[in-house]
This record gives sequence, structure tokens and C-alpha cells, in this order.
Amino acid sequence: MSDLPKEVFAAEGAHEAVLRHLVRQRPNLAGLRILDLPCGRGAFSRRLLESSAKVVAVDLAPRDDLLFDHQHFRSADANQPLPFESASFDVVISIEGIEHFENPSLFLRELHRVLVPGGLAIVSTPNVNALWSRWELFRRGYHCHFQPVSDGEKMSGHLLPIDAVFIRGAAERAGMTLVEIGTSDTNRKNWFWEWLRPRLFKRLPSWIRAGELAYGEVSVYVFARS
Repeated sequence: MSDLPKEVFAAEGAHEAVLRHLVRQRPNLAGLRILDLPCGRGAFSRRLLESSAKVVAVDLAPRDDLLFDHQHFRSADANQPLPFESASFDVVISIEGIEHFENPSLFLRELHRVLVPGGLAIVSTPNVNALWSRWELFRRGYHCHFQPVSDGEKMSGHLLPIDAVFIRGAAERAGMTLVEIGTSDTNRKNWFWEWLRPRLFKRLPSWIRAGELAYGEVSVYVFARS
């Protein structure tokens, strides 16, 4: 897989984290039908294509600087039902998209619909369960990456912080099962956060308290369609 310029990626380490989970669940990507939504410039779509996957890359509108052949691009609005037949894909990848969507529960239901039985949905989003994000909420009134920039807008077009309890519950109601959780990194782990972790996490479900979500800029959730 090609090394791509840093500026084409989402948050640093997000693509690598998603790829780790994908390859762990599906070691051979060749021939898999994969939906990448939203694709942005297509850095991750390009990686998938280089692994011989059959990729459909989706975003709101085409752009001139796509990093892959335009024939793989499809324009669609994730706030609406997706323009694909049911059971069209083996895997759906959504890297830092769900926090931009007006109805994340509808989006997860659509992922379930377009996946084959046993298919995978891998969804990443800013990790609002992380200790320093929760600390920022206490200190400043907003989670990391959700800073208000006007009376009605947040930074980077973000709409809703997606926490672990919400996304698991919404995915399960859609008919998917959580099979893995990960994060992009644990670089901020130190004695202070470890001291604070049991105090800030004590009222959260045990699967969060025992997991990786205390650290990492981006959280990654892997769901299997029933």
C-alpha cells in the first residue's frame, strides 16, 4: 500500500487504526465489495483499491483532486437513505463521518441494510469518551473537536459527539453486534490520566471502563451484521 501525504488523511492515525481492524477481521481484501463513506479525497479508498478490493467511494459531491480513478466514485447524501440495493456490500467503512450526519441512527440502519449477512461496518469518530475530551467538557463546556465557532456551528462541520454507549445501542437496534473497539493511539497515557480514569469512568458500563476508550484521539467501532 502506498505512503500518502499526511494532509490527505483524517485525524492522525485514524486510517491506520481502521485498517488494523479491517485486516484483523478480513485478512484478504481481494474481491471484497467495500463501501467507503465519506471518502473525502479518497486516501483510504486508494489503499483499498491497491489491495484489489471492489470499492465504491461515496461523498456529497465529486472533486477534481480524487486520489483514485473517478469511476469508483458515487455521489450520495448520508443524511438520506443510501442509493444502494440491500445486501450490496461485504464491508462498509466510515471514517469520521457519523459525527457530521443529522441522523446517526438512520445512518447505522442504512449500513445494516446495505451489508450482506455477516458483513462488517467499521465506524470511526472523535473519541469523546477519552479522558481529556471529558476533561475539556468539564473545563470548557464542549468535547475535543466540537468547539463552537459561531452561534449555530461547531468546528469542522461537526454536529453530534458520538459516545460509545450511544453508538453501540443504535447499532444493536439496527441489527448489528459490536465485535471490536479500538482507538487511534494511546500517546497521552500518563500517571495523571491513570489517576483520574477510575474517577471519571466509575459510572460508565464495565465494557467501557475495561477497554481502550480512555485514550486515543479517534475511536473505532467494528460491527457485524446479523
